[in-house]
Amino acid sequence: MQDKSYTDIFVESTDEKTVHASDLHKEWDVIVPEIEWVTGDLNWDGLFKGNKLIGYICYAELGGVIDLKELLVGEEFRRKGYATLLLKSLVVTAKLMKAHKIVLETSEKHEEALDFYYDFGFRTEATLRKDKFRLTWYRLSYPV
Repeated sequence: MQDKSYTDIFVESTDEKTVHASDLHKEWDVIVPEIEWVTGDLNWDGLFKGNKLIGYICYAELGGVIDLKELLVGEEFRRKGYATLLLKSLVVTAKLMKAHKIVLETSEKHEEALDFYYDFGFRTEATLRKDKFRLTWYRLSYPV
């Protein structure tokens, strides 16, 4: 069920230290390894309910492309429209940065995330079949 009480919900620029210190980040089993090779600066936007971090999005801008690294909403706040709110906020940010697309990589392991991104309007740009972990990976893109 969609939670329509957004009066105390807001997206605000935050930092990696705040996110990693939160209980929310503990839900993220392993920090996405590809973050280590990002050549651009990472941006962290937190989704807050009052003063509590309930979700975040991490991305980098590289040559007019927004590279989405992580998107996470706390388990108790899922399926209430908050991930969509974070992604819509990123689209606005991308337009302000004059980016032409948002890209991300995810695997078949994250079927719910794939469905969410496809429903939002992302499309498959490339598929890497059965990597060393025996997973199929997808590179998705969304035109801005």
